[in-house]
Amino acid sequence: MKQPKILWESCIAGLEAFLVRSASAKPPVRVVLTTYDFDADAFQRTWMRLLRHFRAQVVVLADADALHRTTLTPGSLEGFQLVPVSVMGGGVFHPKVALVRKSKEVFAALGSGNLTQGGMGGNLELQLTGSTYNPSEKDFVSGVVGFLKQLVAPEANVRMPPTAIHFCKQIITDLCAESEIVMSSLQKPLWGQIVERTKMQQVDNVTLLSPWHAGTGQGSGTEPEILSCIRKDFGNSIRVLTDGDGHNAPKLPVQSVLIYKGRNAFHDQEDEPVLPPGLHAKSIIVHGNKKGWWFIGSANVTKPALMNAVGDKGNVEVIAGLPLDERLIKCLDNTWSELFDEEKKQVDFKPSPFSRGVAAVVLGGEIIHRRKGSILRLMAKKDQVVKAVLMQRENDPNSKRVTVNFRKGIGEVGGNDFNLLIPSMPDRKEGATSVIIYEYHPKNPIPVVVTVPVLLSGEGDIDPKVILLDLLIALRGRWPVARPKIMSQSEDTENDIENIDEKKKDDIDHDLDSLTHSDHLGELDRLGRLVAMLIKVTPKDEMEWLLKIVNELSIQKHYKEAILAAIDKVNL
Repeated sequence: MKQPKILWESCIAGLEAFLVRSASAKPPVRVVLTTYDFDADAFQRTWMRLLRHFRAQVVVLADADALHRTTLTPGSLEGFQLVPVSVMGGGVFHPKVALVRKSKEVFAALGSGNLTQGGMGGNLELQLTGSTYNPSEKDFVSGVVGFLKQLVAPEANVRMPPTAIHFCKQIITDLCAESEIVMSSLQKPLWGQIVERTKMQQVDNVTLLSPWHAGTGQGSGTEPEILSCIRKDFGNSIRVLTDGDGHNAPKLPVQSVLIYKGRNAFHDQEDEPVLPPGLHAKSIIVHGNKKGWWFIGSANVTKPALMNAVGDKGNVEVIAGLPLDERLIKCLDNTWSELFDEEKKQVDFKPSPFSRGVAAVVLGGEIIHRRKGSILRLMAKKDQVVKAVLMQRENDPNSKRVTVNFRKGIGEVGGNDFNLLIPSMPDRKEGATSVIIYEYHPKNPIPVVVTVPVLLSGEGDIDPKVILLDLLIALRGRWPVARPKIMSQSEDTENDIENIDEKKKDDIDHDLDSLTHSDHLGELDRLGRLVAMLIKVTPKDEMEWLLKIVNELSIQKHYKEAILAAIDKVNL
């Protein structure tokens, strides 16, 4: 059976196995992760501790409103680009996927776990993983690629900074995006896709695994409309697996409710396995006549997750559908008996309100280096935004406020105002880094994530020093530890350069292609065109600086000759 691996835990161990196996592949390692909630400290201790070892370029896409409720410190944001994402139709950004690419090999994961302490070990989660090393998992990998391709499309009804879109396009370019396994809510509701995928004449049972039945999450728990749709499409045999209060279950009009043991059990025996206290896994199982389907992913059994599409008050959700045979159905039944107990009684739970962030105007910001000086480019949540007030420090009466005017959802801050908001320029180290400024609000300032992009977006009027830095990145094959002002090369960098395989001239570096607009050119030709672009944006009084830097580069001789030849050609 062609399907990915199924895990009741984090996928970090699978990622580490992939990275170790692909250690001989040509760098860089590029990573896209999506999450709803985000814990920067926990992320640094787990994902980044591993990815930093492989000098990965990392972009994290997180729900913008959730980030506004998160405590973020600058020290915990180093090494990756944190990108706030807003859903235009009124839902939340809720997918949990990972895509890791090293050369031509790809690792993908999809499931229920956020990039939080609970999602990376504190909760009972349900994850799917796969890589292109295993032929039976390639369809799943293609499905995750397809989801990212839809996410960055103009019609996706989500809003995120352009450099994040650029990075996502770079990581998935030339990858297959066709799959029958993975489905998302970006274009149409998930429930209709689930019904279409099953196409079963006989349904014996529907099992709903979701922590939100007790009404502790969005809305009022399981809405009657959802259960009504399930009965209409699959019949009345509905079983719910969920959290509860002690062994008390939420009152639901279904056949049976089972309560998760981990939160309620008392473990008297030392050798008895202890379950994670939190239930966060989500899935829907439909089976009958000794076959069925198991849908795993980010979607709770709520209306915004299953019944609405993005653009119609729906969440961004992603799930995968796996076919089941009689043996696997029995294995699942045994799993439920190990993890869940019958409820003592069903009671009415008063749903806790779903907390959204305060009404922020600014989505996020990016530091863009240009020839005339760095600027802070801000993106508003809506194109109709006219102005916003920013400040550097939270709850500080001495923090000066800067008013930013927006045009079509974009505002730019430069000069003295830039220095007020960003007094200390963040270094672009292994990948990217972020800083926090604050949008003024009468009751409480709202944090705004400002990032140094992982990749340049190919805009004009960019500082030539930054283009030259990206040129070094391309030559080295990985993101540098060197800082833009120093342009230094470490000993391990020189070793990497000496080990560049000159025979792989046809291996197209897509970052260079995005800057030079040259496809399928030899490596030296692409290098020459990039240098030509660099020279065109370099003032004449800085040409001496450029030549000095080129002559000091610790790179192979034929690279240096190509750069100098391109400079001579342009000067002529």
